[in-house]
Amino acid sequence: MDSDENTPLLSSNAPFGPAAQFPSIHVASRHVAALDVNQIRFEDIVNDFVFEDHPTQVSFALAVLLHLRKKKKEIHPSDDLYGLWLAHKANLRDVDTLENLLTDIWTLFLAEYRSVRDIQTALWTSFLVQDDGENGNMDTRRVVDFLAEPDSPDSLLSHPLISAVIERVWIHGTKNEDPRIAGLLTRYDALSTPRAIHFIDWLAHITFLVFLFHYLLYPIEQPHTSGGWSWYEYGPREVSLVLLALSFGIHSRSFVNISALLVPISFLTSLPSAPHPESFSFIFLQWAAFLQPLGLNFPHPPSHLFLFQHRRSLPLAVLINRALSRILYPVSLFFFPLLLLATYLLSLSLADAFLRNSFQDVMPPPLETRFTFLCFFVTVLVLLLASISVLAISTSPAHNSVDLWDRYSTDVGRSARKINANVVSSYSTSYIFPPPFNLIHIVVVWIPRKVATLSGYHYPILDILERVVWRIFVGPLTAFVAFLLWRPRWLSRTASL
Repeated sequence: MDSDENTPLLSSNAPFGPAAQFPSIHVASRHVAALDVNQIRFEDIVNDFVFEDHPTQVSFALAVLLHLRKKKKEIHPSDDLYGLWLAHKANLRDVDTLENLLTDIWTLFLAEYRSVRDIQTALWTSFLVQDDGENGNMDTRRVVDFLAEPDSPDSLLSHPLISAVIERVWIHGTKNEDPRIAGLLTRYDALSTPRAIHFIDWLAHITFLVFLFHYLLYPIEQPHTSGGWSWYEYGPREVSLVLLALSFGIHSRSFVNISALLVPISFLTSLPSAPHPESFSFIFLQWAAFLQPLGLNFPHPPSHLFLFQHRRSLPLAVLINRALSRILYPVSLFFFPLLLLATYLLSLSLADAFLRNSFQDVMPPPLETRFTFLCFFVTVLVLLLASISVLAISTSPAHNSVDLWDRYSTDVGRSARKINANVVSSYSTSYIFPPPFNLIHIVVVWIPRKVATLSGYHYPILDILERVVWRIFVGPLTAFVAFLLWRPRWLSRTASL
């Protein structure tokens, strides 16, 4: 899994059996690395180990080769520049050889009929990276995690079957039990599809935005006491803002989650009061309200872009984001002094009764809030006009491209596929606790598990407790979302029996 998503909020990513029963990737890759890259065969990787079926064998071989390929692409600093250049050239040749071997193994795997279960097993089986899991190192990797990395091999990621299975897992999850024999708890857990978990994550951010905008529009009023602002007491709105922001900040390191931490910083710097328009801490709330909607529009989860068909929404988002980053970023840096001066002059010009509220019985929003929303409106307008210009002058869609991923260009399609693989792999782990439920998981499960690991013990009861807590707090919401927005696959099958 991507390191940005490898947080204490995500549970074991092994839907196809415990990773500890398989050999570690490091042990096999160390054995294979001793061989000449041109002489590596499939049998050299799997013959020394026992696997339950051929798809698991293929999954392990792919994971080992992808791990070895990643090591070959690493650059180690050295004072010997000539030797470093020669080693880099040799590693690039080895990387090409490994990519050809990966393609050959995958092609041979598909030489005969493979069920969806077989392909999912090859992509989603988890293996320990190191062989010291008993000492607390339980880092696991799946083939799909390697494919989600920025430098993953395009020959695998762009394969139609892999794209189709990734899309299928996003919609239906990784559980494929027959509805006629699956138990009630298995069906209940199967409702937690990556699509449903992402929707809950996205909905939490929308709720956070509603509370934040409400606070900016209707901030606290100074109490009529001698203590002034220091006598203000927090209400449900303020507590919800802080808790949601903290749950976002510890969920994953992304722009939208990190920018949410400006809210608890604002409340912390304003203690024992709360942020109000007359305080410096109110600026942090303004920046959070400015950055949060922009972050939700990026092609990174959570985003409304993933609520639609990925092959249609992601390529366009990648195209616009790439073009804007190449155009707006350097231009903004160039004009930053003028922009700073213009912002200061604008704040002076708005110091009077501009945008005066015509309703006398309603307290008008503070001037700071008006200015924040005005800047946000101008920014959105500039982005909209720039996006239209980018689409107008960019290369026209490739009408001869059969795959929607590559309708703008193969480079854009490649980046969009990697983003898609990353979000699906992140949300396809078992028993995920999306915000704000991850706060419960930390207190009830993660802290006791960390204490036990540091003490050198492993308590299986904590794994059972994790599932129970998930089924009590997260499960009902995922079931509600699944039934409300999407008809569960196993329910449709049962109805047709």
